[in-house]
Amino acid sequence: MSIYTFAITFANSGISLAATRIVAEELDGNGGVRHKNCNEKMHNL
Repeated sequence: MSIYTFAITFANSGISLAATRIVAEELDGNGGVRHKNCNEKMHNL
């Protein structure tokens, strides 16, 4: 029983993490483009 509970918890946390990442990328304003470092990001502002 406990292995099923663990599997359900693990799956739910993955879904939550994926949803959080998608929302964060949408709100980022860069279209999900990753910057190499903070200085590059500051120069693009």
